[in-house]
Amino acid sequence: MPDSSGALWFATAGGLHRLRNGKFASITARNGLTTDIVGILLDDQGILWLPSNQGIFRLTLKEANELADGKLSTIPPFAYGLAEGMKISECNGGSPGAVKTRDGRLWFPTMRGVVAIDPTAVAPPPPVIVEEAWAGPAALAPGGHTRAPAGKDTFEFRFTALDLSPPERQRFKYRLDPYDKDWVEAGTVRTARCTNMAPGEYSFHVIAANSFGIWKERGATVSFALEPSYYQTNWFRSACVTAFGVLLWLAYQFRIRQLQRFFNMRLEERVQERTRESWKA
Repeated sequence: MPDSSGALWFATAGGLHRLRNGKFASITARNGLTTDIVGILLDDQGILWLPSNQGIFRLTLKEANELADGKLSTIPPFAYGLAEGMKISECNGGSPGAVKTRDGRLWFPTMRGVVAIDPTAVAPPPPVIVEEAWAGPAALAPGGHTRAPAGKDTFEFRFTALDLSPPERQRFKYRLDPYDKDWVEAGTVRTARCTNMAPGEYSFHVIAANSFGIWKERGATVSFALEPSYYQTNWFRSACVTAFGVLLWLAYQFRIRQLQRFFNMRLEERVQERTRESWKA
């Protein structure tokens, strides 16, 4: 199957393969994709549909190219199966393995009949909420801004999605700004924990994907500030610098006085020696 960039995509029993500029790249089970693919289809939204003996996998063309280029190592592609209403997940019931009709619907032969999917009728991603947020024993206000007391440098968050789909089909990502540079894949886990955090302003963001693998771009946020301990404040650092400077000055003065006493002693010895020599003369 060709795409808009001129690359050719192949579905085989070994996985998904791309031929571009004379070079092959493969996406296999180590990348999170089943190795027994019986067809390949690209819809009008740039989504790859891959029927297999484990269901119908759904993967964006962008994600597939990033996997093939090595920019991503793994991604959990969504697979339609029994939970989505299919009578059987094995899609090796005929050839071709997938067909797109003029109305945009996608058809897949299975071992127990034909399955039709309308990609435009996919349910929107669910809203996500932060149920609880803690900085040590101190509670943080979800959706608001809280000042956490000093010394509470362990953050914990519990979140969920407002969705009626099976919990094992929902996925989450979270990011703690400015600590995390990118989203953290949480999978189906609904908790996050961060430890040994420095004082400062933080924002915790979490988003969710529905059972169709579609992510909600805007999720829930908890903003808070961790107060510094006295030894982490600027005034304490300034006091330490000032005290260190005073100690250096005192040490300098003490050394100067030592040198002066030594000089005076040597001078007095020289004067006495010259006096004795003059008396002898």
